[in-house]
Amino acid sequence: MRNAIGLLLAGLLLEAGAARALTADEVVARNLQARGGAAKLAAVRSLRLTGTASFTFGDNKIDARWAALQKRPGMVRTEVSLQGLTAVDAFDGHDGWEVQPFSGRRDAHRTSADEAKDLQRNAEIGGPLAAAAEKGHRIEYLGTDDLDGTPAHKLRVTRKDGDVQYVFLDPDYFLEIRVVTESKVRGVERINETDLGGYEQVAGVWFPFSIESGEKGKPRNFRLTIERGEPNVEVDDALFRFPTGPVGRAVLAGSAPAQQAAAAPPAPAARRAEALDSGVISGLNSRNIGSAAMSGRIAAIAARNEEGRTTLYVGAASATWCTPASPESCGATAPTAGSTGRATVAAPGT
Repeated sequence: MRNAIGLLLAGLLLEAGAARALTADEVVARNLQARGGAAKLAAVRSLRLTGTASFTFGDNKIDARWAALQKRPGMVRTEVSLQGLTAVDAFDGHDGWEVQPFSGRRDAHRTSADEAKDLQRNAEIGGPLAAAAEKGHRIEYLGTDDLDGTPAHKLRVTRKDGDVQYVFLDPDYFLEIRVVTESKVRGVERINETDLGGYEQVAGVWFPFSIESGEKGKPRNFRLTIERGEPNVEVDDALFRFPTGPVGRAVLAGSAPAQQAAAAPPAPAARRAEALDSGVISGLNSRNIGSAAMSGRIAAIAARNEEGRTTLYVGAASATWCTPASPESCGATAPTAGSTGRATVAAPGT
């Protein structure tokens, strides 16, 4: 009897150990590993990104050319160009400045300390988790939280400047899929949500190439589509400093051929059981890791298997989606909202 009780207690202890909650350090370590490794990330001393920015104002939409240049330690310059005009936001590691011709201000002017904090965040190559150790940010692991049907890992980052960011990681890949930033600008609290997806490799490191952001509780009114990433470009520090003369477009894609992007995201750090549910197609190696709207997640799904062929019934907003069992469907457009589409794929045993 005593032996039986002892074995039972030992089994319970083993089970409890296996179910031990992850620590913040362990979650951050998995994130850095998923990104490509801390060493590879640290080896990216500068990063030039170019693409398209879309701004939505009610029923109106404006597309513009976008470019950003980041350089360690803590410098950044972003440009938005449209119809011959270029807006610039820059941070030289100490102070921020901007040029806003679309608001009638063509001369460079200094930003406030609160606005400079936002620029300083944008200067972090790899985001807040990668910068935590060197910047002095404090990270806490808050367990998992439902994010558009996904039980995402949730981390709270208390920044050295007092602002707080909540970072949500995909449960399979441990890549960032959403960052919620709580900051104060002129004494008024501002909460911004940013969804990250479309990860591609640059110098062996995975970076999000599809970004959407907006105020919490409101539609995402800014969408960024990065077309090219160039690591370790030669950069003159003068580009980040407050200018003494006219300011124009200066961050341009290089003439060398763009680096070939990897065709799929990194292997999951922790594999979950395959499942079909109403919030997400999970376990099917979606090619675009990100939030629901950005990774092709859908409003409703049902599946039926007949003689080794699986038929998926999908109700979704327009999105691009595919499954490994049916690569020819990659690039197909899912049905519009309120409708149902059907795709039959050969998947014996599923």
